[in-house]
Amino acid sequence: NKLDFDDFLLTKVIQLKEILNERIGCIISGPSCSGKSVIWAMLRASTMKAGTTVKIEVLSPKAMAKEDLLGGLDRDTREWKDGVLISAARNAATSDSKYWIVCDGDIDPEWVEGLNSVLDDNKILTLPNGERITLGDNVNFIFETHDLSYVSPATISRVGMLHINEEMDAKPILSTWIKKRSDESREIIVVWIKKYFDKALSLRNEISQLVSTSQASLIQSALSYTENALDSENSFLLRLAKGFGSNMNVLERRDFIKHVTSLYGEFHVTSSVCREDSLVHHNIKGKSISLASS
Repeated sequence: NKLDFDDFLLTKVIQLKEILNERIGCIISGPSCSGKSVIWAMLRASTMKAGTTVKIEVLSPKAMAKEDLLGGLDRDTREWKDGVLISAARNAATSDSKYWIVCDGDIDPEWVEGLNSVLDDNKILTLPNGERITLGDNVNFIFETHDLSYVSPATISRVGMLHINEEMDAKPILSTWIKKRSDESREIIVVWIKKYFDKALSLRNEISQLVSTSQASLIQSALSYTENALDSENSFLLRLAKGFGSNMNVLERRDFIKHVTSLYGEFHVTSSVCREDSLVHHNIKGKSISLASS
């Protein structure tokens, strides 16, 4: 996937492997875009490269009702109907391969408490209808979340914990993004990144966020704005400013874009934001460029 090698993530991959060898469950906690999914995906890829098959099912528990997740009794027939998570557990119980069930999203006691029995050392999933599903050593539950506020001590004591630090170096993110660009544009992009990125990021970090988010998320958001603006230097800089300024109030965004575009110091730069903040107008060397707000 053209990922950049990073010692920090490699250490986390090794730690995850050790946790999954000791516990059936592991919680990977960290902010968005911090590499939580990359860590278990790297471990799976390396395990399969070593000759061991790893089957995986990824669920989003908060995207469905509790009955759809864990199952329940049919109101008309009074028969038990498996939910998505229980169905995944049945598949895992009959599999001879390694089997990971990944729950991506907030951990809510409303559904995770139903897994406490299987997270114990006996690895027996007890259903509300009294049925028991015994899981083997080949099965693991991986929980991805950014917040542990609502996780009970009963759940915490049953799983391993892997925490991802919030502050990540921007270099691996930039390197990976550059590798995914076309060969003909990569060389000039490196020049623009070195010229503008650190200065723009430094200016961005001096301004508060409207919605709290991680540094990695800010960086990826800014880079995503530049995807279709690699034809000229000023267009790249304007898009970069727009990306970094997307999580600011109107007045701060106006001043921020003005400061960032002034880094294109060869020409006089002016910036203004219209009242509705629907368009940002720029004037560089007599050329007018408008960027629609998201």
